[in-house]
Amino acid sequence: MSTQRTTSSWIALALAIIPACKGSQHKDQGKQPEVSPTPRSELPPPTHTARLAAGREPAPGCFAWSAQTKAAACITGERSQTGAAFTFEFVGTATRDIELGATVTDDAAAQINSTLASDGYVAIAGEAKLVVDNRPTDLGGGVSVTWNHEPTDQGGNNVAPSHHDLAWITCRGWQSPVLDDTHEGGIPTITVRLPDDDHAIIEVRMHVSREGESSDEFTVSVLDRKACKFKGPMD
Repeated sequence: MSTQRTTSSWIALALAIIPACKGSQHKDQGKQPEVSPTPRSELPPPTHTARLAAGREPAPGCFAWSAQTKAAACITGERSQTGAAFTFEFVGTATRDIELGATVTDDAAAQINSTLASDGYVAIAGEAKLVVDNRPTDLGGGVSVTWNHEPTDQGGNNVAPSHHDLAWITCRGWQSPVLDDTHEGGIPTITVRLPDDDHAIIEVRMHVSREGESSDEFTVSVLDRKACKFKGPMD
């Protein structure tokens, strides 16, 4: 009798489980397969058009690059205790420069933003490389930027030391200067950014500090690393 009850119990349990399993199979068949999200590294980079705000003091330096025109959008010029004179340049093209005052006017911003939009300027990606005195900065492909900061006068009696600053591009044997000047109390900061695989943006800020005087001058050059050609104040 106990054996018959045990067998009957197992049969009842099996009959109860089978419908539940079938219901679970039907439920799973109705589900859609999950799709893995695209890895972040494979997503396209942001392409927001760069803009210049009106009503602000110009901030020297380059802030946008156009893949269409192969040019950098930059603010260059001078600032001292007596005032400032800045220019908006599209370095690398023949686009007309736009003079800027103490603040960016509505008209200037409208002209600049129109060109930024039509030529597809976007924020420059990547960090700037600092060029160190007497040590070539390698940009790859036989291209480098070198800077020498040589003393010419020790100064003294409230006179700042003087230096001759020479910075140049080397591009597979071809060389050209981007800075060649002597300053009393002056020292430059030179940085390089690579907006794409073929170009380099070289920014030079010359800071001069001597008794009763302080000033900054900003210049920019754009190098085509593939063709070994550049546009800038010394081209």
